[in-house]
Amino acid sequence: METPITHITKIEIEKLWGLDDWNLSWELNPDVNILAGDNGSGKSTVLKTIIACLKNEASLFKSKNTESIKLSFDNNKVVSIQKITIITHANKPSGVNEELVYQGTKPSITIDYISTFNQKLKSLETIQKLAGTGVETDLDWELYQLQDKYKDYKIEIGERAIKVLEEGSKNTQNINQKINLFWDLVDTLFAKTGKKIAKKEKNLSFLFRNNEVLTAYDLSAGEKQMLIILLTALVQDNQPAIMIMDEPELSLHTDWQKDLIDNIRRLNENVQLIIATHSPAVIMKGWASPKYVFQIEDLKTKETHELVRTN
Repeated sequence: METPITHITKIEIEKLWGLDDWNLSWELNPDVNILAGDNGSGKSTVLKTIIACLKNEASLFKSKNTESIKLSFDNNKVVSIQKITIITHANKPSGVNEELVYQGTKPSITIDYISTFNQKLKSLETIQKLAGTGVETDLDWELYQLQDKYKDYKIEIGERAIKVLEEGSKNTQNINQKINLFWDLVDTLFAKTGKKIAKKEKNLSFLFRNNEVLTAYDLSAGEKQMLIILLTALVQDNQPAIMIMDEPELSLHTDWQKDLIDNIRRLNENVQLIIATHSPAVIMKGWASPKYVFQIEDLKTKETHELVRTN
């Protein structure tokens, strides 16, 4: 039986943007990894390429952006996407083709990619037929998908509590610990705007001022963004997971940025974070050391291997 995966140990990318001298080798921490660098240095491209490999989705892998990516995990498992050159007829231009090859099996670990860009949905009419008229932006769509996970999570911990009671124990505190923490965190963060989570409601909703009920879609962009991040960590159910975030500081108040990493890890101490950010506030509380912050320029390596297959 294969040893379960808990985190990525190494990422290797060849020829970012097709450049011969832009290869990357990155040894990761099991907990927090911050990717830093100038605008246009390739941070977002690196994150999207990692996601493509983790999810075995070649459609997300843009060969014009990179030749190959290889991920190594703590259980010695390796997966990769590689652009292979296939020569079918020697010395004939028409006999040279390229194809993407995924090697290995999709890793069995929860993978969450959180994009914080709040743009209008492209297929708005189609999505609203499914999700309702409240869903208008990318953040709304993320919240819609998380609603079901939240409901399933509440049902699951309820069933765990019933099982403990049936076994004769009255101590269900540990079972409810994370969801109580989630409610407390959100209530504290949203206190200045007078919102509290409606804990007894099946769907994720909020009580506002004179007990007016708001949906998650009624929140501000920053509140939606924070809710998505914390809710994603909660429904991981304290299990090993990989969470990748691109510029999570967008729309977040500086005070929220300072506690972001710690709050995520309070909800799931077993999550591996891979974050691209420009914000010094995100790393302010103990995460600013070279152990956790990796400058993308420092990850460059000259090593490259061209893969050619002849039929």
